[in-house]
Amino acid sequence: MFNKYIQFSQNNYFYANLLKAYQITQDKYPICDGGYIKIKNDNDTEKLNGLSRIHLEKDPGKTIHEFNFKF
Repeated sequence: MFNKYIQFSQNNYFYANLLKAYQITQDKYPICDGGYIKIKNDNDTEKLNGLSRIHLEKDPGKTIHEFNFKF
């Protein structure tokens, strides 16, 4: 079922691989709750895969460099 109301929130984190120190997510009010997708197997049989929720997230980046933080 599609929700009539959606909301994005900004979560602030300090992780070395999260370059902008925040993540934008749609956690509280997702696009929809429930449902399924059909996947056709190699032998032309269909399988239904259930979905609990669909939501969007934006992760601003990931580094591949080593950090030597000293606190």
